Amino acid sequence: MAIRFQCGSCSQPIEVDDEWASRIVGCPYCRGTVTAPAQSTLADLSHTPIATPIQTTPISAGPGVRSMAAEGRNRLALVTLVLAIAILIQLLIAAMIARKHSAELHAVQQRVLELQKEGTSPIAAFQRASAEFYDRHGGAPPEWFLAQALLYFSAGLMWLAAVICGGIAVLRPHRRGLAAASLITAGLVPVVFCCSGGLGMA
Repeated sequence: MAIRFQCGSCSQPIEVDDEWASRIVGCPYCRGTVTAPAQSTLADLSHTPIATPIQTTPISAGPGVRSMAAEGRNRLALVTLVLAIAILIQLLIAAMIARKHSAELHAVQQRVLELQKEGTSPIAAFQRASAEFYDRHGGAPPEWFLAQALLYFSAGLMWLAAVICGGIAVLRPHRRGLAAASLITAGLVPVVFCCSGGLGMA
């Protein structure tokens, strides 16, 4: 019969065979030592790792030790990676749309500059140039322009979610390397994208 309890150092749920009750065992999470209680202090939990009995040898994970890391407990690390990839894909699609309509976007930019030279404020110049641009498309933004704006907006939301998920994931004991790499990727993709002018596609 197994004894289930929480590690006194990292508070993770672990279990040990009843023959090791009231004896020192090694936590499979933090590798710290803890004295097993005489009886279980936790309810029956599935996938609870087995603590390593301590004798006269250093703590090591034996063949019977089951760690939650092997079962993918830090799913937020994978979520962050997926979000980072999704951000990159959306920015690339948005950049491809901008490249396809680069002549129209360039004309709007030039019109803004012309209005500014005439003494119009930057905000007013942008609003007027945008209104003229919409008028050429029936008084409303063209579909490709709306699709591009939606992609940028979605990428922004995903970036925020990736930062939050990645920040939480790096604080968890498993897959910290993956979480950190995904968080850095999610954070750098928009920066590199903007600094490179849309990867040269806009």
